[in-house]
Amino acid sequence: MWIKRLTAFILVSALSLGINCFSVSCFADGDTLSTRVSYRAEDATVMVSGSCDGSVSVTVLPASSSPADLTDIYQKNYFDIINAEQGTYCSDEFTLSDASPSGLYTVYITDESGNNAANSFRFITVPVAYDLIAKINAASTAQDIRNIMESAPNDFGIDPTDSVYQSYAASAYEIFCEIRQKYTSANSGAVYDDFYAAFAMAQLRNADASKAKSVLEKWAVNLGFGHNADLTDSRLDADSASELYRLLAEEDYVSVMKERREKQKEVSFVPFFEEEKVLACVRTAKNWQGIKEVILTDFQEKCSSFVNASDEFPSLKSQESVFIAMSRETFRKFSDIAVAFDRAVSDQAKAEKNNQGGSSGSSSGGKQIGFPLAVDTNFSNEQKNFADLPTSHWAYSAVTELCGKQIVSGYPDNTFRPDSRVTRAEFVKLISAAFNLNAQGESTFPDVAADSWYAPYIASAASMGIVKGDESGNFCPDASVTRQDAAVMLERVLSYIGNTLPEGTLNFKDNAEISAYSSGAVSSLSALGIIRGDENLYFHPLSITKRSEAAMMIYQSMHLSFE
Repeated sequence: MWIKRLTAFILVSALSLGINCFSVSCFADGDTLSTRVSYRAEDATVMVSGSCDGSVSVTVLPASSSPADLTDIYQKNYFDIINAEQGTYCSDEFTLSDASPSGLYTVYITDESGNNAANSFRFITVPVAYDLIAKINAASTAQDIRNIMESAPNDFGIDPTDSVYQSYAASAYEIFCEIRQKYTSANSGAVYDDFYAAFAMAQLRNADASKAKSVLEKWAVNLGFGHNADLTDSRLDADSASELYRLLAEEDYVSVMKERREKQKEVSFVPFFEEEKVLACVRTAKNWQGIKEVILTDFQEKCSSFVNASDEFPSLKSQESVFIAMSRETFRKFSDIAVAFDRAVSDQAKAEKNNQGGSSGSSSGGKQIGFPLAVDTNFSNEQKNFADLPTSHWAYSAVTELCGKQIVSGYPDNTFRPDSRVTRAEFVKLISAAFNLNAQGESTFPDVAADSWYAPYIASAASMGIVKGDESGNFCPDASVTRQDAAVMLERVLSYIGNTLPEGTLNFKDNAEISAYSSGAVSSLSALGIIRGDENLYFHPLSITKRSEAAMMIYQSMHLSFE
């Protein structure tokens, strides 16, 4: 038995390590007793923290004691009552006796009125027997490791019969197999730390995105954030925070940790978590300026590895062009950001060297470099096989034909990047090239600079009634073109060149999300088979239009036959 008083504190949300993290609250005269109890295997330390509204005592007993009357235990192990001020945040830690056997222990928290709450943690003797460590080091598969650990459950702090353990064990051992070290007697506690971290990632991976935050907070100690870590980050707004939790809930941590090991990066959760923050912010950035702020300001220390490694970036005349180019990319992982940055810097440096110009120091001025959906004079008509667009891709035929007609083009690295977004300006240029629209005139939109590469195309399309501004009169050229807006522009082009389009009907499950101004265009193009919903019959009108989707829409429109 081990008993410890807290110096100014409250109660229990106990962590049963290797199995789960629980939250338990006890209500006393309207006040809530609540805290976190966790266990650090390396030095057999139990840590307790929380905020209190009154005095409490803490009692720790082997779970096998199963006391029938908690009041008797409280009296038996009575300590001086600690007077704590309301709302005080306190923490304490203690170490179980070396003579204490491995097993399950229960923490009882009791206030002056006899109100109590309890939960359990699993204590593990340190170090684990050397032969068990040797077996884990030698194991070749996750199942081998599981067999070893389940053969000595008390030594490893697990309960193979626990339902929560059974739910996540398979994933946990796969992850643990990737993050394990070569353990020695000197770092035997790392066996527990690594396994609990793997177990935490397994639970996070299986959590719903809406619950990922609570899972992250619950497993913070195990994931390596430290006791009482504050996981909030002022650099994340509501959208980026939501995207972060979605990413964390959808990650394949086995693949993630394996990749980190192969790239000789730190194989642990915290540095990966910091990278996911950057990824979430870049993915939710509203424009290229937002991406620039994320990389150069908000997460400068995290992005410095690739920004500072670039010899060409500091000397660029138009650094903005780099971020404009990046705003058209699709980022699936943190490393994609570095790759896109390096590629954009290289392209811009080559353009400036060849005196082709960039954005001439503004967000919309100058001739665009390597415009991905327009005629690229440096692109060979014979180069139709893109590295990232196999013949099995659903848009392969469309892209190949439009490429041959110089309506679309690829990038210098022989990629097409089918999942990257299309901006409003790019889509106007695309339909102008596809339908031979006369790209002349001067723009009247206040956010379209007269010397920008897209100004004549937008001015011409506006004069034909194909495009219009928003409620403020702006065109928003760098914004992504939504699926419904792409439909509107394309429908107007087809009508302008003399076609009579069918009215059609809307049969999508998300009809209510389709704006009134676009419903006619969407229904007409749907009737013509130019646009379709996904496998669940959702149109996603406000989603971005991808390069592959834009190519297919244009391709199908060019092959229509009207009576």
